[in-house]
Amino acid sequence: MSTYATNAEPPRGQPLYGATMVQAVKRFFTKYADFTGRASRSEFWWVSLAFFALSMVFLLIMVITVGMFAAATDFAALDDPAAGDAVGFGALGVATAFYGVMALAGLAVLVPTIAVTVRRLHDAGFSGWWYLLNLAPGGSIAVLVFTVLPSVPEGARFDDPPYGYPPAPNAPFLLSPYPYGGYPGSQPHLPPDPTRPPENPTAGNWPAPPSSPPAGDGPNPPRET
Repeated sequence: MSTYATNAEPPRGQPLYGATMVQAVKRFFTKYADFTGRASRSEFWWVSLAFFALSMVFLLIMVITVGMFAAATDFAALDDPAAGDAVGFGALGVATAFYGVMALAGLAVLVPTIAVTVRRLHDAGFSGWWYLLNLAPGGSIAVLVFTVLPSVPEGARFDDPPYGYPPAPNAPFLLSPYPYGGYPGSQPHLPPDPTRPPENPTAGNWPAPPSSPPAGDGPNPPRET
């Protein structure tokens, strides 16, 4: 059985536990409109922190720039009221331009923000349709609470068939609800045979999925949304 390198990221549809900010932002944009699969808490919250920090820096630059224009307006008005009005309109124009850029940036990341939130809901064991609670009064608080909840193995039902990848070695859960620690459609993890040496003693990272679904269990169930 082939394995992925220890420092390799999991497959596209799998959550990356313990992601760094750079990894989280990269996966955020490379999975721009991907509403399937799962996203770990680190993937979700590192992105949220990065965008919050960027928005605060941008807002600080806007406040400083508009403040400089406002001060220039006061000084210009001392000598010529007409010139002061002109500088004041300039300050208003700068503020409008800043808000316009922020609005465009918000629209640019709207779809991937919804997508990563849906994937985070999947990782916490919830259907992505719970995101629609944001449309109800106070529902955004419930969605926020859902995104804080830990990962659960049941979230594997939102992965693409044949669900061939087991949890990452550092998955924040230890037990699986499926027989012998397997997942729907994956090769069952049978109890170890003490008389048989391990096939790959160095394994412990991401094994490749089975080439075909295991026989006897029938077709894979459809992925939930």
